[in-house]
Amino acid sequence: MNSKKYYSLLFFILSIIGISPNISSQKLIGSIPIEGKNLTNLSGAINDSITFHIIINKFNDSYNSKVYFFKNSKEINTLEIYNEIDKPNYLSFHVNDSTLTLLRESNGKNFLVQDVNYISGKTFYSKIPFKPKQIFSHKNITFLVGKKINVNYPFAFIKKASDTKIKIITPKNKIEKSFFSSLRKKSEFVNDKQFLNNGPILDYKGFYNGEDLVFTNDDRKNATINILTIKPTGVIVNQNIPVKNKSDLKNLSSFVKDSLLFTFKMYKEESLLDIYKLNSLEKLKTFQYTKSDFGTHNKVVMRGEDITESFIPKKFYKDFTPQAIGSMYLPALYIAVNKTIEDEYIIRIGHLDKNSYNNKATNNFWWNNDAYILNYDLSSKEFSFNVASAQIFIFKALANAKNSGNYFELNLNQSLDKIDDKKANKYYDINQAVYNDRLKNIMKLKKHFFIPQKKHVRFINFDKSLKVYNIYNLTIL
Repeated sequence: MNSKKYYSLLFFILSIIGISPNISSQKLIGSIPIEGKNLTNLSGAINDSITFHIIINKFNDSYNSKVYFFKNSKEINTLEIYNEIDKPNYLSFHVNDSTLTLLRESNGKNFLVQDVNYISGKTFYSKIPFKPKQIFSHKNITFLVGKKINVNYPFAFIKKASDTKIKIITPKNKIEKSFFSSLRKKSEFVNDKQFLNNGPILDYKGFYNGEDLVFTNDDRKNATINILTIKPTGVIVNQNIPVKNKSDLKNLSSFVKDSLLFTFKMYKEESLLDIYKLNSLEKLKTFQYTKSDFGTHNKVVMRGEDITESFIPKKFYKDFTPQAIGSMYLPALYIAVNKTIEDEYIIRIGHLDKNSYNNKATNNFWWNNDAYILNYDLSSKEFSFNVASAQIFIFKALANAKNSGNYFELNLNQSLDKIDDKKANKYYDINQAVYNDRLKNIMKLKKHFFIPQKKHVRFINFDKSLKVYNIYNLTIL
């Protein structure tokens, strides 16, 4: 019995016995039959209504990849994108209009960029002439940095396979040399075209701003915020902001959004949220926060609990610093800036555990999904993923309590003035644990992905018994 007949019969039986076919509000929109041995799927969004699903299968003497495109109600196209003897390792993706751009490693040697146009069905390839040391992936662009060659670093700006710029960058000063030498373990990149639960905390924080790649470095020891702007031409522009009262500075963090630089400077008795124009470093706004009275805010959350109406400023302020010698929770300060549907700002300032840090809102959408591990062998250690180390149970339990949320929020309009009413977020968060708990009672979850869409969550799941991937629309929770 084929899959479509099977599900039609199943839905009919469920209707007869009075059970809704759309248990937990899921709607089946299609199935992908599997031939050969399935390795995994890699899925993502093309736009607010169309998703893609790359299915990787193994046959006796070859590997095959096909990409399936689904819109709200049905499959719209299927294309074969790979059929060779070597296993394809897909590393990242981004989308421009109707073109899905994939970065692929083949046999550990060659790195290829492949464009797939889901409308015309055409594909286009280009080669990357170096092996990436680090990958920074955004919604519409991917950046690659290669290993050091003499005193230079190859750098690729990839919009499409047909629009890839390769530049050779030579670090010219101490901060630039430090940045390139720290790429593997001390840098991260923020894909802000999704909801940000928290901001980045590593030494070098990357942002895509206009056509530029911007990295900030919060140098607490020297009380300076360094800004490195890498142009598509390969030119690096250096800027810095000296922080006052160096001897009293306790913590420091920064974030870039809409050509604005947000900084939070913590001292023993007070903190300052300063907002600058990125290009000129002209200060536009300052908000003050003190240990005794705190300061301007819309929301305060501690241990995951909303305490806005009743909190002790001194206790909340003190929570941003280590509380005990040997504590397994090491608070790391962050800033995250989200936008509303009306382009207002929601600034979230908080801390998280540096010891177990794994920010799902940074880098590529795939890298935080279990299905990706089946595609790429992480044991090769070619790329860093900030995997949490094992910890003693009692301290881990305490850390988890804090990890559930320690932050305050400030809502600003486009003029950077505080507002009390907050519109809906431009992007929404997916708590995969909640979806998993609701779905695991009615199906076995395997190699699955959740993809945020405007009106629903697209969900793909492998049914091993029927050898099909099923595609659903889920109600947004």
